[in-house]
Amino acid sequence: MASECQQLLERLLVREPLERALAALNERTGKLLREQKLEEAKGCALVALRQSGDTSGAAASHWMLSRVYKASGQPSSATEQMQRSLSLAPNFSHGWLELARTHYAQRDAGPHQMLSAANALEQALKLQPTSQMLWEMLADAYHELSRSDFTHAARAISCCQEALRLSPNAALTYTNLAKILTESGRHRESVNAARHALRIEPSSDRRYQLAEALFSARAHSEAQATY
Repeated sequence: MASECQQLLERLLVREPLERALAALNERTGKLLREQKLEEAKGCALVALRQSGDTSGAAASHWMLSRVYKASGQPSSATEQMQRSLSLAPNFSHGWLELARTHYAQRDAGPHQMLSAANALEQALKLQPTSQMLWEMLADAYHELSRSDFTHAARAISCCQEALRLSPNAALTYTNLAKILTESGRHRESVNAARHALRIEPSSDRRYQLAEALFSARAHSEAQATY
């Protein structure tokens, strides 16, 4: 398939400038990916990458190869190609999000993967500072990190607060904030956050979280009545 893609590229270059030819080849790679023809897709992606050199199309070629590696179950190689792509196109906010997700998927390898995910989300938020989803994801990342290094808890809390500023009726975010506040020993604030969540979404899950927050705050009678 690599030879077929090379031939396709050569035919394209007869009538198209290099940038358009590479874009067409990357589209071909994407089609092969959707068809789950991973080896063929990899061959096409490598042809595009070799041809792109230092051109403006190099970032797209690295990105397409990262998608092939990710679909092939090779997260480390996917991460490397994503990083190369983003070094050439640092304003690609979706790229930072996908890089974070790839690091997150490798979190069992150690906390450095979660920290890398958080760093990628920080970059994405520089480009999309009003994305509630990104703030919530970043809060989750720092919350996870705080379990091995408590210094990250403060950032997890501030991320939840920013997400709530953007979406004040997000019950799940209030619940997550309550959990982090409880773990931080800020029990009164935790109870308040849990009460907000229950008011927004009066469900058994939200009630249980409020009871847990009350119990941690040593309000045992009220906790028992809430369970």
